[in-house]
Amino acid sequence: MGVAVLKLHEMFDRYPEKDFWLGDVFVAPECRGQGIGSALAMRIVEIAKSRGIGSLHLQTQNLNGGLYAKLGWEKMEQTHYKGYDALVMVKQLK
Repeated sequence: MGVAVLKLHEMFDRYPEKDFWLGDVFVAPECRGQGIGSALAMRIVEIAKSRGIGSLHLQTQNLNGGLYAKLGWEKMEQTHYKGYDALVMVKQLK
């Protein structure tokens, strides 16, 4: 149905000081609109909290934050990265 990953050092060349990232969130087209993406993202947040991680970052091509803004992620910076515009967001966990 879907997948999400707790990643180490995504966008390292741009943000080497930002260690932990939510990444590779994907929901199969036939399963979209059922809250699976939200559940996956929140599960990664729970896993990160259980490991004492203080903040998570993500990048999205949805420049208004989309789903992540609804889940409480804060906009940090809009940037151009590897040929596309991306919004970098953060969620404080502590």
